Amino acid sequence: MGRIINIRDLELRYHQNTYVIPDDVDQVILIHGTSGKFLDDIMKNGLKPRKLTGNDSWGHWGCDLISNSDLIYFGNLATARHAARNCAGKFGIPLVYIQVVLDVADLVPDEDWEDYGAKDWRESLAQGSCATSQPVTPDKFLNVLNTLTGEYLVRTQDVTFF
Repeated sequence: MGRIINIRDLELRYHQNTYVIPDDVDQVILIHGTSGKFLDDIMKNGLKPRKLTGNDSWGHWGCDLISNSDLIYFGNLATARHAARNCAGKFGIPLVYIQVVLDVADLVPDEDWEDYGAKDWRESLAQGSCATSQPVTPDKFLNVLNTLTGEYLVRTQDVTFF
């Protein structure tokens, strides 16, 4: 079995447009941002693609963007903050950050970065995000932070969150 690596610990090679991810890495730790409105359901049922939830955080800023309904998006903390702000702008605060461990075999590029030439999830992640079509069960959650209260609903002490 390979190892798990946290996105915080990856070397990013901007000029090559990819993260340096060792070949023996089977799982990567990424972050998802959302609104606290969905927190109870997420803690009980996990993260699911939009086609199963009907929730879409885009479109409230007067734009026509719609995310792929088959995917759940993840990235680094900056990307999760952006996503959480969009979601909270539509559905209300608090911002929630969910740090998860994902199998690299399940990761695909974010379609927005494919438009800019990302050929795989590594190149997509180097731009800020990637995705999975697989539901993410709560047992994959490492840290779940409610930013309004500062409370961790899940806290893994040996995994760096921020």
